[in-house]
Amino acid sequence: MKAVMLSLRPQWCEKIFNGSKSIEVRKSRPSLDMPFKVYVYQTKHKGGKAIVSEVLNSVYGGGKVIGSFVCDRIVDIKSSGDDCGNYWHEWSDECDIEDMYLSYEELEMYLGKQVGYGWHIIEPKLFDKPRDLGEFYDGRGRPIKRAFQSWGYCNGEEN
Repeated sequence: MKAVMLSLRPQWCEKIFNGSKSIEVRKSRPSLDMPFKVYVYQTKHKGGKAIVSEVLNSVYGGGKVIGSFVCDRIVDIKSSGDDCGNYWHEWSDECDIEDMYLSYEELEMYLGKQVGYGWHIIEPKLFDKPRDLGEFYDGRGRPIKRAFQSWGYCNGEEN
């Protein structure tokens, strides 16, 4: 089964797995039929220190695949503007800015004048034990050795 591996900072992992963040905003989207599985790679915390979290099963140091979720739809976040050089982003009523866990200013800073995509998160599942990248395979069937900068295709845990 085709899937995606998404790299996320520890604070966003916390929000997804505690259920407060249900839309992940990205500048691109995969070309997969929905729904599709998303494996979550938690990036290392700045300074290399572990994160202590009740949600993330006590201590997660990062640099591992910690869980998964299902993306059942993607909402387009369109860039609009006026004749005065002002721009803003708009999306359908299927989601709210609170679902993204971003302020309007953070969204504008991240996307700039680009179109964005809101990946809708359902069924978040935290693994009992974090898994190494090498347990997962890229779209060509090779073990993943280095985390994707944003996201990349993978075949899950089986070759």
